[in-house]
Amino acid sequence: MCGEPVLDLIKTLLDPARFVDNPSEFEFRRRQLNAVLALMGWEYKEDGEFEKVKKAKTLDEAHQRAQTLALKLSERQLHPQVVKYASAELLQENYFHAVFEACKGLAQRIRELSGVKGDGVKLVEKVFEGKSQKLTFTELKTETEKAQHRGLVWLLKGCFSAVRNPRAHEPKVHWAEDAEEAADYLTLISLLHYKLDKCKMRK
Repeated sequence: MCGEPVLDLIKTLLDPARFVDNPSEFEFRRRQLNAVLALMGWEYKEDGEFEKVKKAKTLDEAHQRAQTLALKLSERQLHPQVVKYASAELLQENYFHAVFEACKGLAQRIRELSGVKGDGVKLVEKVFEGKSQKLTFTELKTETEKAQHRGLVWLLKGCFSAVRNPRAHEPKVHWAEDAEEAADYLTLISLLHYKLDKCKMRK
């Protein structure tokens, strides 16, 4: 790509900490930089680190990858946790793994909030159901609140059931074959993250 001094200079000038009061300016400059870096097979991430990505072949592809995809995601107003886990894969146009990584991030978030180990549907059951229930989406005082809680639990279970890593002998399930379809799955995962923002420990 380029020498270490150049990388260090970019990190210094575009350090996320310098844009705490103006995150939109940081994102604008980061997109401009990534349009150039895409031609070299690199991306400058939100955390101020460089990551290897699929190399863009033309200027149009580099600009499209840096601008159009970012716009597509920003239009969805995805939860930061989704972008954290899926952005690199989307830049590489690896939609299968983008959705899978975002789903793994959702499980990790539940583990962090609850302190419960596990994964997938079984993790959801341990944390949100039964006598050992740790978290609630609502106060659970009325039938409506109980129904809302159950509905969100079902959404979590459905998400983990649909988006999973196929076994070695199974064909890959094409969850998302283009950016639009991937964004649909990521929007669901984003919604669940926003709901987790408001969930409470069960008294």
